[in-house]
Amino acid sequence: MAVRIEYLIVIISIIILAFGYDYKVFNQHNSTKIVSKNLEFYDTNFTKVDTSELISSMYVKYGFMKSKILEGYKIVYHDTQIIKLQANKAISKAHSIRLDGNVSIYQKDGISCFSDIAIYNKNRLKIIIPTSFVSHMGNNTMLGRDMEYDMNTKVLFAKNVTANLEIEKNSEE
Repeated sequence: MAVRIEYLIVIISIIILAFGYDYKVFNQHNSTKIVSKNLEFYDTNFTKVDTSELISSMYVKYGFMKSKILEGYKIVYHDTQIIKLQANKAISKAHSIRLDGNVSIYQKDGISCFSDIAIYNKNRLKIIIPTSFVSHMGNNTMLGRDMEYDMNTKVLFAKNVTANLEIEKNSEE
């Protein structure tokens, strides 16, 4: 009984294809990988601009971005309401910046604040300091805890406040 070579080639090809398909179906790895883009940077300026003006700018000595959260060290930030905001560490999310370590805030309305921790909400224009702070405006000094300052209404709330106020005397007296 002689087998023709054509039949042998067809049978071997079918066997090879069947094993190849079987291997491909059952040994397929999960090819859907979670894409996580991380960005690390040194001595970087981030600038947010509009068509007509500068909205904000932040200088970061060292930082990285992961999952749309920017974490930076030795930062300096300014925008339309803040002259200068400095901290050892900052975590910037969509509308707020959390500052840690030697926080200094200098505002355009003349108020300066110093603390260890602060949160600046860029949309609501609020500064929240959950720890002790020192604030200056001109020759006036205020010490306290748990400060919340609304830059729109110019209203400041704080606890345990000690203030040193200088009152100008009227020239008629």
